[in-house]
Amino acid sequence: MPVYWDDEPQPSRQSRAARQRGPRHGRGRQAAAAVVVLIMVAISVRLALIALVEAPAAPGAITLVPRPSETLAPAPVAEAEAAPSEAPSQATVFPSPTVPLRTFRLAVEQALYDAFLRPLEALDRAHEDVIVLPYAPGATPEDLLTQRLADGVVFWTIDPLAYGIPLAEIPYALVTHPQNERDGFSQSQLGAIVDGLDETYTFVVPGDDRLVRAFLGRDHWSLRVVRVGAWAEAVSYVASHAEAMAVVPWEEVDQRVRLVAVDGRRADPTDTVSYPFCHRIWLLESSAMLMPDAALGDLQRELAYETSPSVRLVAVGDLMLGGYCGEQMAEKGVLYPFGDPALSALLADADIALGNLASPISERGELMEGLTVYRADPMAAQALAEVGFDLMSVANEHVPAFGGEALLDTLDALRETGIEPAGAGVNRDEAYAPVVIERNGLQVAFLAFSEVGPDVLAATADAAGVAWLHDSRALRAVAEASRRADLVVVSCHWGELHASEVTEAQVAAAEALLGAGADLIIGHHSHTVQAISYGEQGVVAYSLGDLVYHPWSSTSSADGVALVATLGGGGVRAVELVPFRVEECRPRLLQDEAADVVLGRASALPTPSGGP
Repeated sequence: MPVYWDDEPQPSRQSRAARQRGPRHGRGRQAAAAVVVLIMVAISVRLALIALVEAPAAPGAITLVPRPSETLAPAPVAEAEAAPSEAPSQATVFPSPTVPLRTFRLAVEQALYDAFLRPLEALDRAHEDVIVLPYAPGATPEDLLTQRLADGVVFWTIDPLAYGIPLAEIPYALVTHPQNERDGFSQSQLGAIVDGLDETYTFVVPGDDRLVRAFLGRDHWSLRVVRVGAWAEAVSYVASHAEAMAVVPWEEVDQRVRLVAVDGRRADPTDTVSYPFCHRIWLLESSAMLMPDAALGDLQRELAYETSPSVRLVAVGDLMLGGYCGEQMAEKGVLYPFGDPALSALLADADIALGNLASPISERGELMEGLTVYRADPMAAQALAEVGFDLMSVANEHVPAFGGEALLDTLDALRETGIEPAGAGVNRDEAYAPVVIERNGLQVAFLAFSEVGPDVLAATADAAGVAWLHDSRALRAVAEASRRADLVVVSCHWGELHASEVTEAQVAAAEALLGAGADLIIGHHSHTVQAISYGEQGVVAYSLGDLVYHPWSSTSSADGVALVATLGGGGVRAVELVPFRVEECRPRLLQDEAADVVLGRASALPTPSGGP
């Protein structure tokens, strides 16, 4: 709501039309006197505007800068005709003034005026009762209003205000090089970095660094700060220097850099309340005159910040819901593995939740020789749906291990609960077909491929099976999906069991998939957390470990991460890893040092260990 800076009564927004009264016609001397007063007021207003623009600013005052095309000369006013002397009793009719009694003077801070030049000029042209002028800040907006130099002021600040009309809130993000293992920084730690007291990192700022200085409360920088040109150059510098970091607009963040938290909070364009790095634009109005409703509506629409559409994807690794874990679910309830409240909230808050199902949901078929697989209870599919899963990769050696009938039973069981299976089907065409899910105006295509197990598991032209990774159809399917959808996510069951490093074969396959059009690749099968690669073409999480699995003798095989990715029209915008440990088939989110150990396994770029 508007702020009032003097003791004048507050006019209601509903009564604005009443204040904009038209001319009155009168008779006799009172009418003539009234018209003369009106003309004098109109001329006084125009002269005041001329004085406002042309007079030099006093020290500490704010200077309004007219546009070159702006003309502030008084509008011509027709003179009243004299009453005939032979008919003194008849009233003289005066023409109406041709200018409004008041023009709303909107002062816009110079940087904002430059940034929104076209919409502000359009606003000025569209509304005769509004004049828009830039100002060079030499005093506060409050001073501008109390000195009656303007009726309204548009300005920016980094702080939320308890008064005024908010026009826009634009989040800025702290980004680091992908190899940086830290999950976040406090504002005081960032202050030490920019002051040169902590030389571990290099802070990067753009040429116009006013916002960053305001965010960090600094009037100047130390010699440790690196200056570049535009925001995009700051992102490129961070992406190519392991020790670098920067604060950049949310829209500039891409998969080449890592989004980290500030005081425990990451940038989120959907939730800017109390977020420290936010560029806020406000309108303050005086009590003497409020901005006309129509003009205010146009101003709010033109300056409103609308982030590009995004989708929040939460992906996890293997879910083995049979065997020992199936026994635990039968004894303690089908939702037993998902009892951690933090994990449940993570899945529930996702726009799309994805996992890799490692158990067939069927009682039919016989287990193929050489495979060790456990069936899941039919209620397992309902449990997955209840905790929020939207999609399951079934391209692995587990789901088809009991034959085609059991595979198709599993697909049906998932679909009956609203979960889409990816990577398998009644034949080859269905197995390689993408699952396209639309969220928030974006279409995301999902494909799943496997390289684990005997070739007989692969779908054929007339037999059910899974989509095979090392088949030319895989790359063709990715390329076709990239033409059809806004983003492509590929799930890969690959690599070596219990390996901490990725293989050369995995790296080569990932590069081929990215080249075909994949934006994000999510891996599993090793039962360990492996490295994540951030590149120009996309992001590859080589293995997320397990989410639900029977106990392992190795601690590293009991750990996993949930990948939380923000997907935009241009690809992966941000990636966050949430670490957990699986104990008795039940994942528990980790904190502090235990979390850092798990995250450390995924922080570095992959180092190939040699392929099979």
